Amino acid sequence: MKPLENKLPNKQTNKQKQKSENGSKPTKSGVKEGSTAPAGISDEVKEGSLTPNIDMEFGNDDGVGDGNGVGDFDGKEGSMAPTLGDIDGEEGNNTPTYEGDGDGDGDGVRRSRRQRKSPDRLSYSRFGGMAGQWDFKKAHANLCNLNYEFLSSPTTILAAFYQRFQRLNFDSSTDTIEDELPISLMVRAQEKDDLTWAEARVSHEYERFREAALSEIESLEEKGSWEVVSRSSVKGKHILPSTWALKRKRYPDGRIRKYKARFCVRGDRQRFGIDFDETYAPVVQWSSVRMLFTLALTLGLKTRQVDYSNAFVQADIDGEIYCELPQEFLGPDNDQYVLKLKKSLYGLKQAPRLWFKTLEKSLHDRGFHSSENDPCLFLKKGLVALVYVDDVLFFGKSDAIIDEMIANLKRDFDLKVEGTVDAFLGVEVLEHKKGRLARQSGLTERVISAVDMVDANSVKTPALTMGLGADVGGAPRKESWSYPSVVGMLLYLAGNTRPDIAFAVHQCARFSHRPMKCHEDAVKRIVRYLIGTKEKGLLFAPRKDIVLEAFADADFAGLWNVEDPQDPTCAKSRTGYVIQLGGAPVVWKSKLQTLVAVSTMEAEYIALSMCMRELIPLRRLLKELQVAFKFESSIARTASTVFEDNMGALTLANVPKLTPRSKHIAIPYHFFREFVRKKEVAVVHVSTENQLADLLTKGLVQVKFESLREKLMGW
Repeated sequence: MKPLENKLPNKQTNKQKQKSENGSKPTKSGVKEGSTAPAGISDEVKEGSLTPNIDMEFGNDDGVGDGNGVGDFDGKEGSMAPTLGDIDGEEGNNTPTYEGDGDGDGDGVRRSRRQRKSPDRLSYSRFGGMAGQWDFKKAHANLCNLNYEFLSSPTTILAAFYQRFQRLNFDSSTDTIEDELPISLMVRAQEKDDLTWAEARVSHEYERFREAALSEIESLEEKGSWEVVSRSSVKGKHILPSTWALKRKRYPDGRIRKYKARFCVRGDRQRFGIDFDETYAPVVQWSSVRMLFTLALTLGLKTRQVDYSNAFVQADIDGEIYCELPQEFLGPDNDQYVLKLKKSLYGLKQAPRLWFKTLEKSLHDRGFHSSENDPCLFLKKGLVALVYVDDVLFFGKSDAIIDEMIANLKRDFDLKVEGTVDAFLGVEVLEHKKGRLARQSGLTERVISAVDMVDANSVKTPALTMGLGADVGGAPRKESWSYPSVVGMLLYLAGNTRPDIAFAVHQCARFSHRPMKCHEDAVKRIVRYLIGTKEKGLLFAPRKDIVLEAFADADFAGLWNVEDPQDPTCAKSRTGYVIQLGGAPVVWKSKLQTLVAVSTMEAEYIALSMCMRELIPLRRLLKELQVAFKFESSIARTASTVFEDNMGALTLANVPKLTPRSKHIAIPYHFFREFVRKKEVAVVHVSTENQLADLLTKGLVQVKFESLREKLMGW
């Protein structure tokens, strides 16, 4: 079957394409082609002309008041302040004029000379505007290719500003500019990168998006993703709409890396039981990822990261699904045809599940078996595969065994190898003198920029020692940034690489539905702390002994006198725990307990029980990995140690007896006693000064906070 593009009347001819590449622009109604004067050339404004009488030559004010100079925006001699409507060189003339329709009779379209409000979207033409001449091709080169040629004689205000920026930031030793381009910063801050097709059509980048869309269609057709059938043959079937997801992908400094177009099915129009049934697809647990990172350092394992291209499309569909043809790529009679899907396209509700089942079957056919403790972990002798949607991490005892498996997978899948595990899901993994440092500096910078605190001072701790309450009736927020969005980014940061901010972030997350000024200030304090530690992260420096240890703690009724006394939340305690493998953190948590504990002992015992829920499955997972990699571990011969600083909870855990003060504790919290009896877990005492989980239960003073942070994170 020929590509859909061959059927389209919208496809450009070679002559049109060449004309587009030469920079020609479509003419407006009523204006003859070539009637607009080039920017920077001062001609008289004629009736029907679209170009005002302005010469944007930088610093050249001829003082005549005729509009031929930067200082003559308003037509007044020597004035530098532009005024609306006075760009025609006639002082104060704001009366409407008529745009010529090309016949010279003056009865064209009525136009006002008063400037309209600029559009919200920041385009290259807006960089020109009244600031001066703007060469579109050079602007695009600077934005997309980061052209660092020095400007010799700037002719515009913007060019002069950029020349000064170049001189101040140029590093002669490395022949680079150290900071980001100011233009890139403006674009990244004000121009959205996710576009609809209608928005793309009116943008100057339309041809680039159209080329990306055409490439997407050709790629899908090569994979046999659909079959074109007549609409009459599927009469009575549910036909889903289709849409385009367009995006500009950028480098970290704001330059555009590529234009992406994704053909999607409108999954929101699917009906349960007709178009789909089951949709669940598992995702890997971060505890498994961190455990394998630690084992890779301890055992010297080799790693590879693999990305499946258009992953969902590589899975076969499991039923009859029809959708409309792609928007924009339709011929005169194409409304008589629809697509019968053969592959799982993006947008379908069942697409993630179909892809996971396809990948799972392919790994099983190659000798892997699924872990009993993590469905996204696949094991075989000497090799482990960790799956996160379309990204797969391989950990093996040698490069040869990994490369052989990747070559085998390439026979059935379109995939690319992205090297070793240097970055995974936005987490950078860097070499460090003590081991490896996992950090998210890019996300940290995004958080700082989102709250507009780039130049703010730093603080030493992320939270105050006093708890954070609802503050009902308190002062309202003042800032305009999105509180839930910033807190969401902080939660991802705290859950992956920054346990030092876990308590502070969870406090703020409780009030995302109705934040007040005190909550806003608490978020700002976290950001100030991140400003001073943005290059830091989680240090993996495991010991040689591969053993699981845990620290559990609780803050009894920490919100008393902070929340409203009538609110039951004020009596709730906070649980904090951290689990380490060979001294490297793999799991940590900070959250309020669901039940109200009536004593410190009960709060500590509940925290201990919650920690056991994570520890015991990790023990089983470590045993599975031990079979795959054949390493010696003390887990096979000794118990995992859980450190607790409350003697009452310690006694209750080791001596299973009921007392008047403990018999009311819910039975589910006692489940771990069986593992203590079998000597798989040992609960021992630790002093409060060495209780690492104390960092996750309350705000601490600087000295104690930094002491526990160094023991937990290595810095």
